[in-house]
Amino acid sequence: MLDNHCYYLLINSFSVPLLNTLILLASAVMVTLAHYNIIKNKSIVFSLILSLMLVYMFTVLQLYEYNTSLLTIFDGIMGRIFFLLTGFHGIHVLISRIMLSVNLIQIVVFNINIINHTSFELSILYFHFVNVV
Repeated sequence: MLDNHCYYLLINSFSVPLLNTLILLASAVMVTLAHYNIIKNKSIVFSLILSLMLVYMFTVLQLYEYNTSLLTIFDGIMGRIFFLLTGFHGIHVLISRIMLSVNLIQIVVFNINIINHTSFELSILYFHFVNVV
């Protein structure tokens, strides 16, 4: 178990966490672009695929951070809080990725457009909520 005064040394917030934040922000921009394009009745496939790829990169980097971090879930309250909060966030990002993937399939297969894209808008709102939290 680690002393309370050295937790700040275990996770460098300017490395993987900062990169993950930038990746999620870029993904949010791509989802917003897709939403703008569907309203303008343009193709959204490219921006949605790019957004999903960025979300996948976020997940891979989060797993990398878990595997390389010196902090473990057994290192007192700090370790438990870190893994609880980042784990819940990761699970919700995974749910967002599934929702957006289903919408991508619907858009490609069923040609969802400006008239019938309510599920896509709800997925976008959930995705942005998860990013903000």
